[in-house]
Amino acid sequence: QRAAALLCGPCPTGSEPAAMAAVSGGRAAGLECEVCRKAAEFVDKEVLEDPQIQKAVVKQLEDVCAQLPSPRIGNTTITEECDRLVEGNVAGAMAEAGKAVAARMCEDLALCAA
Repeated sequence: QRAAALLCGPCPTGSEPAAMAAVSGGRAAGLECEVCRKAAEFVDKEVLEDPQIQKAVVKQLEDVCAQLPSPRIGNTTITEECDRLVEGNVAGAMAEAGKAVAARMCEDLALCAA
């Protein structure tokens, strides 16, 4: 019951998640997989694809860029080039990382069958 509460809060009697049906012989492999998938989906959608979090990551990386030496490369500096790369690629990279987490994390952790 406690494991079911992780998935749906206090479940009404008889409405345990389908994952509970996979619990047999004291093993909760189906439940572990379901909880992992929900966690992976949360990380993907609510963390790695969140625009506010992406902006915070960009800010942190721009702070790293600001600490780089700034010799000129053509018409730009290393810091300016770093900022350009960060601003242009972080959101897409985080979104792709989120999709990879959602797609593979639970199998890679051996919590779900591949």
